[in-house]
Amino acid sequence: MLNVRRGEKGFSLLELIVVLAVIGMLLVMAVRAFVGWSADGKVRATAESLLNALRVTQSNAVANNRIAVFSLTADTPSTTAVPAKTGSNWFLNLVPLSGSDETAATLIQSGTVARQYGVTLTGSPTITGASTTGTSAPLCFNPLGQLSTQSATNLFLATGCTAPTDGLPVIYKVSSTTASREFQVRVYPGGQMRMCDAAKTLSNTNPDGC
Repeated sequence: MLNVRRGEKGFSLLELIVVLAVIGMLLVMAVRAFVGWSADGKVRATAESLLNALRVTQSNAVANNRIAVFSLTADTPSTTAVPAKTGSNWFLNLVPLSGSDETAATLIQSGTVARQYGVTLTGSPTITGASTTGTSAPLCFNPLGQLSTQSATNLFLATGCTAPTDGLPVIYKVSSTTASREFQVRVYPGGQMRMCDAAKTLSNTNPDGC
């Protein structure tokens, strides 16, 4: 009888190493893509929450016929928190009516989503193209829903509001070191608001651009 020797089949050590290296690179690329996608999503979600908070502030000013305040803060959100142009939290409050027996502002809402997501919030006028006369620490809406200048004493806060006088918007920049996208929330003197993608220029083809 003749013994027929068949060729052995299988991977060599070198082939196995190459395959594992390729799989490893693909996994690294997938993880990086997922981390970037997740970070971009958190930036967008924070910007949307910020825009919603500003609209809630404005609607409360109109509904209650009084001044309503929005401000970023690095403190725990409260009516006594220190307003800031850069902060990981924000707070909304109604200012007591002049001549009434109210002695303190009423908290409408607070937000900590930026801190939870590791997102940075920065307000103008440190941002190019933003109002150089208005301030975002804090921002006041009058009963008509427009931006208003108010003294710190009237607001029961450490800082007053300065409404833009140059017609340009107050801008909040929403960004993260791990995200590839940056969003802005723009508030105009007349009360109009919009969120936009900072990487795009506003046009007919890019209605979501800044």
